[in-house]
Amino acid sequence: KRPTLLAMNVNVRRSSARSEIANTVLKAATALNATRAVSFTSTMVNPREAVALANASTFCLCPTGDSKGFTARFYFSLLTGCLPVRIDGWRRDTALGPVAYPFPELLNWSRLVIDISMKEVPTLLPRLLAMPTREIESRQAYLRRVVHWLHYDRPEYAGRDAAAALVRPIEKRVL
Repeated sequence: KRPTLLAMNVNVRRSSARSEIANTVLKAATALNATRAVSFTSTMVNPREAVALANASTFCLCPTGDSKGFTARFYFSLLTGCLPVRIDGWRRDTALGPVAYPFPELLNWSRLVIDISMKEVPTLLPRLLAMPTREIESRQAYLRRVVHWLHYDRPEYAGRDAAAALVRPIEKRVL
């Protein structure tokens, strides 16, 4: 069991959306008397501290960065066993289409990611606090079973890693 429910390791000065997310969630934590359930940094911490924060957290906030896609923070949270809460804070052209998660034939992303819009941020903390323990444990167990598909160059995952996942669709077309 991880002692922190929700963590966020971002530089809030880089994006008004990130600052808005942090302020909204912290306000909800105060209103719900759940400030101990969240751990936020307002600047990026060093990698050792980031790993410690993610390892101690059940969910990691992963707002989109300078593009509509994914940030390294998203993959980092998965690799540390922290379930990502992907918040699309992209405020430019929203007509870019739906999110295209990698390896959809191998990973059931709806079991790994809580994907919300900026409009849903005020309800995020109550939603996570109300999530049944059984659902959280199921998501964590699923992540442990499939995380090898997101690693590169790990001998124990040879043939079952991200490089292999990239080659699989090509092999299916050729063979």
